[in-house]
Amino acid sequence: MKPLIKLDRLTLKTTPILICLYLYVSQSALAAALCSSEPSDSAVYQCTLHEKQLAEDALNQEYTAAKKRIASSYRADKKLADDYLSTLTNTQRGWLKYRDGQCKLEAFDAEEGSIAHEVATNICIVRINKERLELLRQIPY
Repeated sequence: MKPLIKLDRLTLKTTPILICLYLYVSQSALAAALCSSEPSDSAVYQCTLHEKQLAEDALNQEYTAAKKRIASSYRADKKLADDYLSTLTNTQRGWLKYRDGQCKLEAFDAEEGSIAHEVATNICIVRINKERLELLRQIPY
């Protein structure tokens, strides 16, 4: 039987590079689109600060909603519900550490405390929060 797709060495070597390039461009597109029409550095900062707050609020609301869905879905077995909620809480704490570390990495080249550093951090938080929001919407699995 003949394979449907023939993969050669070049394809296997270049596919991961293309995926990374796509992810980088997607991230850059978000950064460029987010608050790009603002007229000054301070306006860009204020805009990204506002977007970050909106993303934080949405994340907190979805986290609360996920906990309510778990409690409702597992109301017949309180111990199982408590275990699931505990796992979610611990996972969320770990995820917050990951997010903060990742955003620190992404803003590393900008001088800490500068507007550029804060803007880069805010854009990162918005992006990663949106990713987490999608995962939280699926809970309970």
